[in-house]
Amino acid sequence: MNSLGVSIIEELGRGTSGVVYKVRSKNDGKFYVVKAIDLSSVSSKKSKQAQKEVEILKQLDNFHIIKYYASLIQDDTMFILMEYAALGDLNTFIKSSKEQRKTIEEGQIWTWTYEICLGIKYLHTHNIIHRDIKCLNVLLDQNRRIKIGDLGLSKISNRKELHASNVGTPLFLSPEQVRRQPYGHKVDIWGLGCIIYTLAALEVPFAGDNMITLGLNIIHSEPRPIPVKYSPKLVDFISTLLKKEPKERPGILEVINQIPIFIRKAYKKPKLPAGVLTPREALMNHKDSLFFQTIESSFFPKIGLPQIDKDSFLHKLKKLTPSDYRPSSVISKTPISHTPTFIITPEPSRLASQVSTNSKKSIIPVIRQKTTIRDLAKIL
Repeated sequence: MNSLGVSIIEELGRGTSGVVYKVRSKNDGKFYVVKAIDLSSVSSKKSKQAQKEVEILKQLDNFHIIKYYASLIQDDTMFILMEYAALGDLNTFIKSSKEQRKTIEEGQIWTWTYEICLGIKYLHTHNIIHRDIKCLNVLLDQNRRIKIGDLGLSKISNRKELHASNVGTPLFLSPEQVRRQPYGHKVDIWGLGCIIYTLAALEVPFAGDNMITLGLNIIHSEPRPIPVKYSPKLVDFISTLLKKEPKERPGILEVINQIPIFIRKAYKKPKLPAGVLTPREALMNHKDSLFFQTIESSFFPKIGLPQIDKDSFLHKLKKLTPSDYRPSSVISKTPISHTPTFIITPEPSRLASQVSTNSKKSIIPVIRQKTTIRDLAKIL
């Protein structure tokens, strides 16, 4: 990591072909996350999928979505530099609450629900299905504001298109995914329902000793009632999101409208920290801009990227029309028109001991499940 201009603080988790590290930038001293994907140990298909994940991240610009900063491929490893969420994920928060035997206040649940919905709305507006909405992928920043992360399973879709691939986390798979039926944006609504239920009950809505039992419970069973301390409105809200038939689940706009109005009015729109420039301001303020620091590899100083004549670049930039200039960090209001492509990441991350920073490559074991979703679908 030294050659990338960052130092490793700790390993946050790993999957079958990737490791996630908390790092500190040697340039500004701030914390970031680096996702390292070993391309030598994965197929060319998964390598393309990893690159596609980066392309999705480049286009996203929403406070409630983990921000992408930079990426590079070096020595058969792809490094993706991303925003760091200081307070960890909701799964950790829920486990801590359960250990302390403390329930989560309903007001807090509604507040987080609204913020998750704003992130999902942003994705759905741009025809992106997350497909792995779960507690592990919903993070909290230092102010306990929601950040949706891990878009590795995301799918840029057409509005009329339905999909039938087996992706997602087994505990949060929707009934249509378990049955291997075509599905759309409503899988994210199901995942949202599972998260809200887990926040209230401090346990997942559906479980099983094995994949077959889990699948049967998802398709046929109803979750146990949440504690009586919660209002009937929250109970009904969760029930609506966990409808077995996707057509009976509301769309994200309808979900937002069902959230209490006082929660929506109390929402504080995030502000840019002092001194942070918009992309265009950063471009024009060329002498000290973050844009040119990135071009000159402030995070990756030894990769040997070509140098750019700043004055010449700015002279050309001023000649561009507004339609010609489209910063990668600003997403267009027009729906993305990419050819639909599946993005499949490794299995859910597992905590592991920290890897020595002196080793050039990490040997990442392949985890094989005895019973897969495909096997389950055949049985059902």
